[in-house]
Amino acid sequence: MNIDYITRRESGAYCFRMVVPPPLRVKFGKREVWKSLKTNDRKQALIKAAPLIQFWSNLFSSGEAPSEEVITFHQVSGTAAKLGFEYRSAQDVLAATIQDSVEMLKERLQAAQPIKRRNKAEIASLAGVMDVPGMTMNQALKRYEELSPDKFMNYSDERERYKAVPSA
Repeated sequence: MNIDYITRRESGAYCFRMVVPPPLRVKFGKREVWKSLKTNDRKQALIKAAPLIQFWSNLFSSGEAPSEEVITFHQVSGTAAKLGFEYRSAQDVLAATIQDSVEMLKERLQAAQPIKRRNKAEIASLAGVMDVPGMTMNQALKRYEELSPDKFMNYSDERERYKAVPSA
């Protein structure tokens, strides 16, 4: 772990400090991120700083979405993962129980809080605007093979199985 992210104040308390990369300063609205670790013990400060380092490093590595208009599901779900939550569509949130939907929204609000200017992929992942894409034919065939192996194991050899179900 990089110790440069831990700073000791005059009061003796340790703080987490990370510099925002210059291209992202407008987006986050600040030059540095500061957070009190609420401890005077150096070892405790190192332990408390580890998840903060990971969280902010992931946010800074996401950078900006490509400038093209079309945003893919892969891009949106990857952005959600970098922000620290599992992507769910708006329909999934509405269909969940009240307690589960509140938890999903809480995760999204916590992820959105540090970002001042969001790009299109971040907005789409926070809002859940994309539905999960369906399966391709190859994925459906593999899933069918998993669910009904008796349909594919009745062939006497690999050649007969290949003739019946050609691989892609």
